[in-house]
Amino acid sequence: MTYLTHEQAVQGIVGALRAFDVFYRRNRRQFEGNTVLSRNARDFRRIVGNTALTDENSIWRILRKLKDDAVLEVYRDCRLLTEKYNLRLRSPLAAGEVALRSSSIMEDAPRDITTRLTGVFGPEISEQLDNYFFIENTRKSGLTGGWLHNAPQGKAGYADEFDYIANRQILTIHATRFVLRNPAGNAMLRLWKGNYLGSPGGEIGFYGAPRSVTNDKMKDKVAAVTAEFLRLINPNIEAGNIRREAEDLLGQTGGFRGVPPLELKRRLIDRLLSSDQEIIRVNTDLISRGYSFFMRDMQAWLMSSDALLPRQLLAMLSPHVLAVIISRKQMVNFIVNIEELRQGMLDNSEVFSNSWGHSLSPEELVSKLGLAGTTVQVFAKHNGNLIAERREHSPVFWTTAFALNNVLPVHLQTLRQGQLLRDAIYTANHFHFKDAESAGRFQDNVAEELPEAKDYQENHGEMISEPARPNATTVIIKYGREA
Repeated sequence: MTYLTHEQAVQGIVGALRAFDVFYRRNRRQFEGNTVLSRNARDFRRIVGNTALTDENSIWRILRKLKDDAVLEVYRDCRLLTEKYNLRLRSPLAAGEVALRSSSIMEDAPRDITTRLTGVFGPEISEQLDNYFFIENTRKSGLTGGWLHNAPQGKAGYADEFDYIANRQILTIHATRFVLRNPAGNAMLRLWKGNYLGSPGGEIGFYGAPRSVTNDKMKDKVAAVTAEFLRLINPNIEAGNIRREAEDLLGQTGGFRGVPPLELKRRLIDRLLSSDQEIIRVNTDLISRGYSFFMRDMQAWLMSSDALLPRQLLAMLSPHVLAVIISRKQMVNFIVNIEELRQGMLDNSEVFSNSWGHSLSPEELVSKLGLAGTTVQVFAKHNGNLIAERREHSPVFWTTAFALNNVLPVHLQTLRQGQLLRDAIYTANHFHFKDAESAGRFQDNVAEELPEAKDYQENHGEMISEPARPNATTVIIKYGREA
């Protein structure tokens, strides 16, 4: 069995169609004797000629929206086509049985980096990284990274208060919410877009029906998230020593409320660099500079609030290692911020929030909503370019997409316009359902809740489109005004 990402399957299909297009033009007479085949070939040529396979309404874009079974069927048909006419492809289609898999940071990284990550972290930690993060290099959007639904944040669920805190302490985002009323139980849909520590991005989140949660319960949930992250910052921690590591790094001993944020950040970065130094050493060009100077510059950048690396560092890192380092910096900042949140929370049974909901499981997403998958696309408003994209081929509570290498034009545009990054992007959020009935119910729910979603405090007046149905089982909500 050969496992392909959805993107790889589409690339193979388009490659085969292009090869057949060339073959048909060179061997037109071969088809003239067969009326049916000739007519079909002419129809194919007309489609190919009209779309050029690359523009915004091309076969490429259409194929990427197909469900898994449909993509695999087209892939197999294209493979038969290449075999029948002995078509030459730059990247031959996979032989035998094929299936689709989700991309991840370990699967999409170059083999030498993957081997090095596994060698430094060991298989157990590498598997954790694989479960928490993804990095994809797609044709349209470039390098996209983000959190997977298995990431530690899922342990905390979500509440309106987190949007308020995020916009004042951590991020600069637009956020909104829709209460979804269903016979099988209510749920909460949340959408986000904006500046994620320098990366333009968007998110979809599904949570349980709003209910109250106390300070002490919420504090325990936040502490559980922090403990999971500490294992990624310092992969050498034994499972039984996480509590000791938390006490050492966070100052969680006795009545001590914790170390100051800057000191915590310094401690985390020291742990991070000690864990990653072998990866950095092997995957950088350090001939012209001393390794110690490089690590000094790296530490200064990690401590800073700058989103982009200085040129002297950027030139030494491959795109995938760069993406890993950026994601690790985001992780450090995230831990510092949630630890600040934890330190500020009270140890009592008073209500922290009345809008908290747990992260919905795949089973709940199917039973409550009939959800089959989700897609987040992030676009720059000034030119309409797609800069980040992520598709989940199964029902998961969280879908994220952050641009990792198409950020400079958007940042420059925000400087020219004197606007925030969150105002310079919009997202197209696709929701794929198992049947038309589920899609229709979801569309009606969203349309009914749209006025409240627009008035949500952390939406900051941003435009939210009416839910659209491009086909029977897909609903699209656009967040932000298009270019």
